[in-house]
Amino acid sequence: MTHLTSLHHRTASRPTITVSSQPNAKPGAADLPPPAGNSRRLRVPLYLLVILILVLCICLRFGHTVSERLALRLAEAPSHSVASAPAPFTRASLSKRKRIHRHHAHHSGPARSTSLKRVPNGAIRSAEGVSPDAVPYNVLLASPTVAPESASKTTPGQNGQASNVAPPVPATPLAIPTPFPQPWDTSLPYAFSTNSCAAFFKNLLSNSTFRSCRAFSLLLPTSSALFQVEGNLTALTATVGGTCNTPIPEAQCVDIMDAYARQISQDSICGKDLGDKVPAAVQALNGFKSYKVMRDAACLINQRTGAYCFIEAAAAKIPSDLYFYNLPVGVPIPPYVTPSCSPCVESLMSVYASYANNSSLALASTYPAAAVASENRCGTQYATIVDVNGMLSTNAAAGTLHRSPGARSLLWGVVVGLGAGMYLLV
Repeated sequence: MTHLTSLHHRTASRPTITVSSQPNAKPGAADLPPPAGNSRRLRVPLYLLVILILVLCICLRFGHTVSERLALRLAEAPSHSVASAPAPFTRASLSKRKRIHRHHAHHSGPARSTSLKRVPNGAIRSAEGVSPDAVPYNVLLASPTVAPESASKTTPGQNGQASNVAPPVPATPLAIPTPFPQPWDTSLPYAFSTNSCAAFFKNLLSNSTFRSCRAFSLLLPTSSALFQVEGNLTALTATVGGTCNTPIPEAQCVDIMDAYARQISQDSICGKDLGDKVPAAVQALNGFKSYKVMRDAACLINQRTGAYCFIEAAAAKIPSDLYFYNLPVGVPIPPYVTPSCSPCVESLMSVYASYANNSSLALASTYPAAAVASENRCGTQYATIVDVNGMLSTNAAAGTLHRSPGARSLLWGVVVGLGAGMYLLV
């Protein structure tokens, strides 16, 4: 009771604060009680706010990298969708996949190489020889079934054992597989809209001139034999070498493919099938148009290792570089793929830059975003930015915000950090 009485007297002895109802009354700050229900906000030093932003950036970047690798692993499963980006083949998938059909969408121009070179017989030169107009449709399709190539019959196993490292290109060309892999070599799995287009393909695949040009632009998306080398990188090197050293001169093959591109586009041949997006017709048109650029790409050699860049990409544990070989046929790089920043991809992008300003090629639609993504990841001098009829302005913004992990992480870190800082400091 004594404590309660003492507490009562102390409480009663305190002055009572009276709030005036007059609008002009301004009590002193010391006389104002703290507002009911309003607690004081935590004041955070500026350096803690900076640390918070940096931690958020690191967490977002790390999580994005992990998701990229997981997605890339999952992407090795074969894709059969026309719209989706096909997963590239790897050493492991070479021995598993017996039949691959990837659907692309377009095309053809000269290469600049920094640390890489083209093989001598695949050197870039101006078109010469047969003019496209001098090779009419009925002549191109009149050749009989192709005869065996002028090389001893070989099997993939005869060219060496499987290896984890891409072998260098020998001074003496390896014996190419005979018969050489051909497009749609397991039969055409598509129904055509017109009989004329079906007849075009039947004659095309039996034409010796066409087969002798060994179009890498058609082999990569449609040939099952290309994937039946059982992970033998030496045999794959021999096959790629065969596309770089053809019985028919390169310039003449370019003219022939250009003539085929014009013929297949005619309404009386495959015009309706192209309009209906029949996969084989679209693949063929894209392959014809992209013959030159994809031959240039396939024949790039890493001068440091002496191996084909394409083989090195196939031998990599994470084959992200292989996606760059699909750009000429209209397949963009998936957003989860991170460029390796290798010298090979740098020179590959240099080759593509020489063709990317040709709006008739599918590469014109896929290159700008790939170049921006490469520069965001590898540096501003890594890839040449090409403006294709103003297309770059749109793709560049998309590439900066959606394809660059670093830029996206920094953006989210700044936004979240500033938001948290404003809340704590108010």
